[in-house]
Amino acid sequence: RPVEGAEVRVELDRGGMLPELAIADDRAMKAQTLRTDAEGAFALDLPAGPYRVSAIHEGRSTAQRIAAGAARGPVLLVLPEKAASDVFAVVVKDEAGAPVAGASLELVAGVHRDGVRSYDGVTGEDGRYEVRGVALGAVCARAWTEDGRAGWAAQRAPWDSRPRAALEVTVTAAAGLQGRLVGVDAALLEDARLEAWALTVNVPYWSALGIPWTAEVADGRYRFDALPPGSYALTLDAPKGARLATEPHRWGGQPLDNSVEPLVVEVPPGGATRDLAATAGAVIEGLVTREGAPVEGALVRVTLAPRTSNYPDGFVLHGVNVWRLDSALETFADHPSSHWRVWTDADGRYRL
Repeated sequence: RPVEGAEVRVELDRGGMLPELAIADDRAMKAQTLRTDAEGAFALDLPAGPYRVSAIHEGRSTAQRIAAGAARGPVLLVLPEKAASDVFAVVVKDEAGAPVAGASLELVAGVHRDGVRSYDGVTGEDGRYEVRGVALGAVCARAWTEDGRAGWAAQRAPWDSRPRAALEVTVTAAAGLQGRLVGVDAALLEDARLEAWALTVNVPYWSALGIPWTAEVADGRYRFDALPPGSYALTLDAPKGARLATEPHRWGGQPLDNSVEPLVVEVPPGGATRDLAATAGAVIEGLVTREGAPVEGALVRVTLAPRTSNYPDGFVLHGVNVWRLDSALETFADHPSSHWRVWTDADGRYRL
């Protein structure tokens, strides 16, 4: 049945790559909103390109990606019969599958056009923790108990409006990870710390939400005591200039110039020992000013940008994720191995 008065929103789908169309990168285009008529119809003239068209009416919503300029008929948006409840649940279980009540929980999630949100809470008697009233995208959650058990799990952002399954986190005995940082002068490791990232996706240059565990580096050694079994991307934060020795990212089996492959470790039950190669890194530093005056608290974003056949001269930074201007850019989430951010100090200076 036609729906009159539905709110229709049309916006650029920055993740859509349509090789059959000649598309200009029009960052100035703003999302446009209009209403359906008595026949449920709407019309809007658009330049050729990829778009996301969404509709909402009385709490019911749907969305569709389209290619304006390609041969196609009218856009048909079908609203569900009932409004979505927008309830996202995390369920914490033990190794036997029984719910764990009273587990502490940390959750980070991308919210379309609203950045990244963080939540903290405690599970109920049924082992559940719920986020209500917000349509979440990609989600990463970790849980821990008073007796030292811990675990984490992640979900990618959904592609459609179907109900999402609860995210299940299984808590087990902590495994731990330890080792040495080798191959670099000890002075470059002063005040350094190593981070082990649980991520929604472990591919550089893709949007990746994650939660880090941190271990201080002392006398060239590191130790994570409360790390649960799982797969982690490691990053090194060393103010004196050391970095982890990494390989270039490979695409189609070939290494990409000026790129980085995340250093990933698998931590089995019982823990692991792994020595990590480090080396001296480069330093980028500078000053941010406005009309000659230093700007405190300005965000500086840096990307190790590979040169590929898609972008032979590297990437143009638009203040968002740069890999194909990924469609999850609104989450403001970057892979920690390929993207860095820092804020200027009181004198407007930054150093990476």
